[in-house]
Amino acid sequence: MDDAIYKGALVDERSVWFSRIPTTTSRQLLVTRYLNDILEENPEFIPMITAIATYPLQDWANNARKTIQCSPVEIQDIIMRCTDCREDIREAYDVTSQLKFADYDQCIEITEMILAFVRNAVEDLRHHHLWGESAYEVVRKIHLVNSPEEDVSYYSVKRYYPEAVRAICRRNYKSFNRLIQEMSERYGTMDPELLSVYHSTEILISWHANTTWNNPDFDLSMIGERQAGALQDIIRISQIITSAAAMLKTYPFQGQLLHSLAPYVLKGWNNNMIVKAISNDRYIARSTMAIYRREIMNALSSILWGYTTQDILDTFCRI
Repeated sequence: MDDAIYKGALVDERSVWFSRIPTTTSRQLLVTRYLNDILEENPEFIPMITAIATYPLQDWANNARKTIQCSPVEIQDIIMRCTDCREDIREAYDVTSQLKFADYDQCIEITEMILAFVRNAVEDLRHHHLWGESAYEVVRKIHLVNSPEEDVSYYSVKRYYPEAVRAICRRNYKSFNRLIQEMSERYGTMDPELLSVYHSTEILISWHANTTWNNPDFDLSMIGERQAGALQDIIRISQIITSAAAMLKTYPFQGQLLHSLAPYVLKGWNNNMIVKAISNDRYIARSTMAIYRREIMNALSSILWGYTTQDILDTFCRI
């Protein structure tokens, strides 16, 4: 079954796990088909395959976080200081206890552990006794490189890719599942309600869009020291978000487009407003803009908070 035939069948098959995957290869549809076939045979491979499929986005976010020197711990500390002295922030976050924070240093550590796990698992393909180096190059170009210049042929994908992914999963999925369990236990140190709240990039962007510091005539000396400190903290959050948004230009998938839309999102504009504002330059349907907004939010969240595979699955890969 070639790409064109499979494109028509993809939506109708109930066994589909992925509707698309983040890859720059022109064989994306064929690769997606093979991953769905493998998961239909072995559903227990889903964590391992998810990590492989989302690797390029996580690797990009990890490098972007280091470039802008963004620390989730710093963001967490700012949120706590602001909730102490600003009622609107306290209500938005509904913080009930300072003792229910995750250790974000560990979360970032686990992010890097997962990325290293995937790199090593792919690297191990080189030692396969039949097709090691060839299979390694195919998987590397599909999932690790993110360069349109390093495309792979239809023949190479068909010849090496399915068995290479099966080999990776059979060899590594149990140990990878243990790593995922460790990550879950560490995230579990935070109350689930707070976990979702503290990953709410939407709220942080609303600070950026609506706070008083955006007014050039505002004088910090006119407010109390405690409130001024909170305002300075929000300015710092705005600087972090602005720096993270600037990194969207290097996002592996439609980065230039997302980067051009990000300023409108950071202003707090809704999808209708954005569509109207850009109508002279390009046409984007409101429903499509909603998808782009989610991808922008997920990209920023991955930079700000660390490993966010489930968010990527919900909006990028999964039906």
